[in-house]
Amino acid sequence: STLVKFINSNISKYTHQFNSSIGELKVGSSPVLSVNKEVTVIDTFRLLDSKNKSGIALVDHNNRLVGTTTAKDLWLFVRNPTLSALKSPIFSFLNEVRSQLININHPTIAVFAIDPLSLAVGKLAATRVHRVFVVNNEKDYQATSIISISD
Repeated sequence: STLVKFINSNISKYTHQFNSSIGELKVGSSPVLSVNKEVTVIDTFRLLDSKNKSGIALVDHNNRLVGTTTAKDLWLFVRNPTLSALKSPIFSFLNEVRSQLININHPTIAVFAIDPLSLAVGKLAATRVHRVFVVNNEKDYQATSIISISD
């Protein structure tokens, strides 16, 4: 977004705030909306709709962040709607439909609470994603909050 690019290019003017850690500044929303990667496509998109969110974290059985899905992914389903796709696990569905796309990345971007806010803003600007997950540590990699420009 234009705002993220502006903030990223003017970080040096606000070094104190942007060099403070994400944890110190208490930036981000918590709890993080998430589903297990084995939850069905239909249940995942129903949850997004019921919570009025545009994105959701995908986690494994240890609650480790393994991916993300967004409302944009719903359009991948709409292009080829099938009942079997709705009943498939969301992670498998995303791997399948995203593998059919050319030159499109769907990164899951994360930072740690000890990282400076400037890192989160820089990642938002560089990757052009709408959300950055804040994870607890490298070992567990559990999303503790989310910094989002859309919801």
